[in-house]
Amino acid sequence: MAVIMPPQTVLTPAGAANDLQSNGLDALGLTVPNLSPVWSSSAPGEYVQAQLSLELTDVRAPFRGIREFVATPAYWSGVEGMPLAGPVAVFRLHPEAARRLETLVLARYGTPLIRPVPVAMVLRGITLPDPLPVPEWFFAGDPLDTAGEVVSTFHDARGLPVDPIAVADMFRDLLAWLPALRFNSGPAGNVGDAGGVGSIAGLAAGNLCHVIDPHGNGYVPARGQARLKVLDGSNNQVSEVTDSGIVALAAGQSLGRSAADNSADGDVRPVRWGWAQNGTLARAAIAPPALPSGVRLTRQFFRVLAVDLGWHLLGNRSTETVAGIPGDDDATPDFLLPQVRDPVPNFAYLTNGNDVLGAAAAMTAGFPPADGSSFAIVVSPVIDANLPAPPAPGPTSHWPAFPASGGNAPITAATDPARNISAVWRNQADGMNAGRDVIVTIAANSVPDGAHVRLFPRRFVEIAAITGDAPSFVRGDGGSAIAVSNNPTPILLVDPFLLSAGESRPTVISFDIVVTARTGQRRLFSEIRVRVDDVPASWNDNTASFGGAPILSGNGLQGLLDDLHTRGICTSPLFGVPRTFTPGQQSGGAADLARSFAREGQPRQGPRLPTQMRLETLLAIGSAAAADTALNWGAVLTGARWSPEMRSFRPDLGNPGNPAGLDAHASGIRADGWLAYDLALHAVKRAQPILPLGGDVPGWLLSTSGNNWNAPPADTTGTVAAAALETISPVSDTPELTVVTRPQPGDTVDDLVNTVATRFGVPAPDLDVVNAENLVKRVQKEIVAARSGLRDALWSLRRAFLEARELIYIEGPAFARTARPGDAPGDWQVDLVEVIRQRLVANKRLKVLICVPSWPDFDLGRAPWVRAALKHRKKAIEQLTTTDHDRVAAFHPIGFPGRPAAIRTTTVIVDDVYAFTGTSHIRRRGMTFDGSVDVASIDRAIADGYSVAIRQFRQQLMAHKLGVDIPGSPSAATPLWIRLGSPDSAFDAVSDLLQQGGLGRCAPVWAGPTDTSILPQSDDVADPDGMVVTDPASVHILMDLLAAELLSDGADNG
Repeated sequence: MAVIMPPQTVLTPAGAANDLQSNGLDALGLTVPNLSPVWSSSAPGEYVQAQLSLELTDVRAPFRGIREFVATPAYWSGVEGMPLAGPVAVFRLHPEAARRLETLVLARYGTPLIRPVPVAMVLRGITLPDPLPVPEWFFAGDPLDTAGEVVSTFHDARGLPVDPIAVADMFRDLLAWLPALRFNSGPAGNVGDAGGVGSIAGLAAGNLCHVIDPHGNGYVPARGQARLKVLDGSNNQVSEVTDSGIVALAAGQSLGRSAADNSADGDVRPVRWGWAQNGTLARAAIAPPALPSGVRLTRQFFRVLAVDLGWHLLGNRSTETVAGIPGDDDATPDFLLPQVRDPVPNFAYLTNGNDVLGAAAAMTAGFPPADGSSFAIVVSPVIDANLPAPPAPGPTSHWPAFPASGGNAPITAATDPARNISAVWRNQADGMNAGRDVIVTIAANSVPDGAHVRLFPRRFVEIAAITGDAPSFVRGDGGSAIAVSNNPTPILLVDPFLLSAGESRPTVISFDIVVTARTGQRRLFSEIRVRVDDVPASWNDNTASFGGAPILSGNGLQGLLDDLHTRGICTSPLFGVPRTFTPGQQSGGAADLARSFAREGQPRQGPRLPTQMRLETLLAIGSAAAADTALNWGAVLTGARWSPEMRSFRPDLGNPGNPAGLDAHASGIRADGWLAYDLALHAVKRAQPILPLGGDVPGWLLSTSGNNWNAPPADTTGTVAAAALETISPVSDTPELTVVTRPQPGDTVDDLVNTVATRFGVPAPDLDVVNAENLVKRVQKEIVAARSGLRDALWSLRRAFLEARELIYIEGPAFARTARPGDAPGDWQVDLVEVIRQRLVANKRLKVLICVPSWPDFDLGRAPWVRAALKHRKKAIEQLTTTDHDRVAAFHPIGFPGRPAAIRTTTVIVDDVYAFTGTSHIRRRGMTFDGSVDVASIDRAIADGYSVAIRQFRQQLMAHKLGVDIPGSPSAATPLWIRLGSPDSAFDAVSDLLQQGGLGRCAPVWAGPTDTSILPQSDDVADPDGMVVTDPASVHILMDLLAAELLSDGADNG
């Protein structure tokens, strides 16, 4: 009888012990780093230190590993950081063997790990076999079947080169320390043979360093103050580190900036450096540490990471091309450029709306103080002062910990919210249009005690912006509640039928119910149909059951905001925020037009151009122990509006623990110190005009003229360096200053204030100036913004994209070209999509991930704008995918099934060493037209070559978009969470999901509707160039924008 299944070997503890006893470490096979004492059958050829390469003949496997042939290598780089030229043979360790080799290096040479550990040998100068063999494994010391002489390089886990002489010396030492690393049955050979590791290690001695930038490129300083030096024991310069980045250090020497450099640099000290593997970038000279007792290495190799903070965060703000990066448009004088703040105290990356609110609540706890002085500003498109916030960020603000509940019952077979469920119309007397609402009541004990219950009305809605030829199934926002044992659970559905005035009310309502217990269980009950009783009932608000406390209407903050007149909002119908007034004068130039959209009361609506939006939400507070002294500042920045949408965590689960509303992903940052001071200055200009224009609002020039607005105390804690970046079109902020002369370094307060007052046609205010230097720069910056606009985000992102090496991760509400081929020539015309495409071509290692919502952030009633946004997104993504489809992946984030998930904040993370967070969205209007503020940052704490906090930020952001649980401990980590941990595996994880349709965690980016019932709005109106207002020949575009703005709010129109 034929054997269907052959006998299987079962691994038992006894069997494993016997294998180890008989075969030693070889029993573990490829997962153990067996090392060979010989790399070649003959003496090595030329060693090129500048390239970290070594010529070998008849190469033998330096370790047990896997060989494969690659025609065009992308992962393995030269000293400059670019991929090696092919063809090559790659001989690499098994990942587990690489991890164990790293553990051995730590045990032998000490912690932290600062020596690059080789994971692969790459051989160049080979001929590719035909046909290509499949990857195969070799014992340590086996011939690798390479004919003749080849050029060998070793590489670490990031693909960067490692000095082969140092590798040979390390292997020699490890073999002497642990002889079991040599496979007993391997080919004959000794370390002292001509091609042995002992002989190879003797080719060079001393310490060798490779200096790279944060992305892994060879470090080329952008200015003299950023060049590293070789120093002697007295901190004096011995030599400069050349642009090659390869530098030898003799005994007693170190790397850094000399004492003379520090003196000459003064306050301009842009460069930070440290060990590239693990450590913290700082200003202290670094030298190879002493080896542990009994360890002797004649050749050591180290990688050093150096960063010019200004270059890294601000981009090239000169007018010349530097290191291949073009200059900016020279709109902002050098003395008014954004400032890099290092360090930033209490800096935190915030990955969801609950964390943003929790950070704001923690920051304002106990504020304002009873004594001393204080200041506060809040700006947002919408401000709901009664929005309750969790008490702090982190797990305590997330379900199931928040909101607190006495119940923790599980879902059981008896759970049935549809049992004895009822519905009634709401009493019209409750408020305007209340009679259109429905109150659904779930019977007591039908759902678990403490569970979150969410109702989603089922609708088939015809949304012309999305599809003009068929209705779309949509689950509405619905309502939610927290169940309490022995009590019915009432839930309010606001206008679930979308009734219009006079329309008859249906008698039956259909909805879905999702019940989420605090035990982690979740159950969906679909298409529940209930008759709506025509006997109305009043609604008892259940907001308090969702926990938290309002920030802006409590703790004295409301009174302070009232007294200071420091609230700012922005209404723009295009973005779903209806105007509350009709603009006044609509003739004249751009300045008159912008002023007609202003309302200078409180909350202030500043001047703006038609269809323009100010997108940031920013809360800044300052306090000091004594009056008339510099304030200590804190700030929270996000793209979410200060409204119930900010209460968001895990929309894919029905947003448990939070009131019903928009499924929104909203990240942000929290910061103290100088960076918060910069953000506060931005905010106060949104909340007040520059001069008093009637009423009680003093104007920000007067509000910031006291000693309390002097520069805050020096920051001394934290590892994050960051800069606040502003974006706005010309004219918008203070239209009256558009024609004022470009600021000069010698301007005085009196001259500037008189000029401003003259432009407004009001008397100059009587200022008791105590911080003249600061006031001068503030007014000068306002003049620059009015004359030329601000485009800080554009220059920062262009630098980051052009130096990207591994992964560009982008998430935001939009992704479109930031300039178009037909645009008028101008130095501000920079298409970031094309910049990314060029970098993809230049660096075959680079990959790009793009996460955008399925629906744009324009109001769906503005169908032509929505259609235009979808068209722009499709073209931009195709611009990249046609360059290399395998290295670009675009996806929609997960939301609750049947509901689109919005993204409010744009976040860009490059190589896990550069983070950009704010509201300058990647489209032409986002970089040049709409008002925004962003923070570009780097965490100087480095682990495994990446910024610690930025890598964690990206991993958590992606987890939220993919519905992946963030583990509370390593043991709780899922495979998908682990894959999100590094740039390459994160890309592969998303790519794998998309190839399988998303598997319920994401979706391929929708190309948009195919019907032609709605024509897209023109590019110049839907995605305007902010500089159009400075071009008299483009006045027709301004008039088109005005016509578009004046269309009735939310109307389906063109």
